[in-house]
Amino acid sequence: MTHDPRRRRFLLAAAGLCGLGLSGGVAARPQRYAGRADPFTLGVASGEPAADGFVIWTRLLPEDGAPLPPVPIEVDWEVAGDDHFRRVLRRGTAHALPEWGHSVHVEVSGLPPGRSYAYRFSAGAMRSRSGWSRTLPVTGGERLRLALASCQHYEDGYYAAYRHMAGQDLDLVLHLGDYLYESNLKAPVRAHGHPEPVDLDGYRRRHAVYKRDPDLQRAHARHPWMGVWDDHDVTNDYAGLWPPTAFGATPPERFALRRAAAYQAWYEHMPLRRGARPVAGGMPLFRSCRVGDLATLHLLDTRQYRDRQPCATETWGGGRNAACRERTRAGRTMLGAVQERWLAGRLREDSGVWPLLVQSLMLAPFERRQDGEARWWTDGWDGYPAARGRLLADIATSGVGAPLVFGGDIHSWWASELRDGPEGRALATEIVTTSISSRGVPYAAFAADLPHNPHVHAFESRQRGYTCCTLTRREGRVEWFGVADVRDPASPVVRVRSFALEAGRAGVTDA
Repeated sequence: MTHDPRRRRFLLAAAGLCGLGLSGGVAARPQRYAGRADPFTLGVASGEPAADGFVIWTRLLPEDGAPLPPVPIEVDWEVAGDDHFRRVLRRGTAHALPEWGHSVHVEVSGLPPGRSYAYRFSAGAMRSRSGWSRTLPVTGGERLRLALASCQHYEDGYYAAYRHMAGQDLDLVLHLGDYLYESNLKAPVRAHGHPEPVDLDGYRRRHAVYKRDPDLQRAHARHPWMGVWDDHDVTNDYAGLWPPTAFGATPPERFALRRAAAYQAWYEHMPLRRGARPVAGGMPLFRSCRVGDLATLHLLDTRQYRDRQPCATETWGGGRNAACRERTRAGRTMLGAVQERWLAGRLREDSGVWPLLVQSLMLAPFERRQDGEARWWTDGWDGYPAARGRLLADIATSGVGAPLVFGGDIHSWWASELRDGPEGRALATEIVTTSISSRGVPYAAFAADLPHNPHVHAFESRQRGYTCCTLTRREGRVEWFGVADVRDPASPVVRVRSFALEAGRAGVTDA
């Protein structure tokens, strides 16, 4: 089926999902916030750091539930060099626009590099909590400390992992997808409280549930974030413009409306730059970020441009453990041609000590055995082996030294080597983080298949948690932090395992 972009724009416009990119008309006069209820119930956040600034974010949603007027609302902001705001370095007024859910994305610039700053917002007589962010070094930089988070189903448990993360000394949090879940569980630990979202209002409500969590708010306020999305940020196992339904059951043009709504809500609730605003149902998400000459982060989009999963059945078009001829077809893509070329070019230009590939899935192959025959999970990179082969070939020919690949999605920890063939040389190291709260994959079943996958150094799925990664010019350290009981918001968090890395060399060793 061909997709007419003009038809898609018409459908999006009819659904009211155009945002600023496609809307017109005369702008209303901005107003001051006149409410008496706290409008900063979703907290504050920062992200997308650069050498001279970062993005600070909030979204107005009054505590008393009173609707905001459908006009721009003035929001004042301040950035200071101290937590008491005695040395205010930058200040201004932003407009929280109704077409973007009264969210605020301020791109702060002109700050000295490599330092920490406090920020806050005010609306009318109300003031937000304070947050902290950091600018990146221009050159040099002796250490980079990252946290990896993924898969935080609200109904599966509490966010003790974020409480622990908020107390860490970090430069940046990388969220690898499934920030929210569209599905509702039959027996939740805590409930979303409303039906599955299918439109913009529904996704805004779902994001608001997650953003109100106090531990998630603490982690956002304490550290700058960058992120990519995965399937549940829209719906389980979607691929491009295809939902995981039977062939023909939901036309791509109809699903485009739901995806556009989810994309807009995702933008409205993340500390992203204005250049990431959705346009015509799509959203430019892949990007790079340099941390002096120590590291370069290449953030990838593994959902928006991919081909549909292979080995589909008449009743299910999403991921499954399968083997079929379509899976190995040479032309299949995960990233899309434009993003593939972009990444190949960025790798050739990368001169950092640590090239970092930040994406939502496990890149390493994992062969499952079923009745003595090999099977692969088709929603992940194993459903797109030709695309994975092209990516690894680009790494091999770029001259970049042993990238470090981050992934999530599979609700378990992994440490693996990425090789240019089953018996080939190691090209990169992959660290996959477990889920913040989403239930894990069955440990015994996956552990039984480890002998068929000698490139896997370590695997663990019995705990929820997150990952810390500390990088210096010569070495690195990876730490897995696990939550004792995800059903307890005050659960203790302990170090599960740790590994050592060597700059320029693929693979990990136990630390």
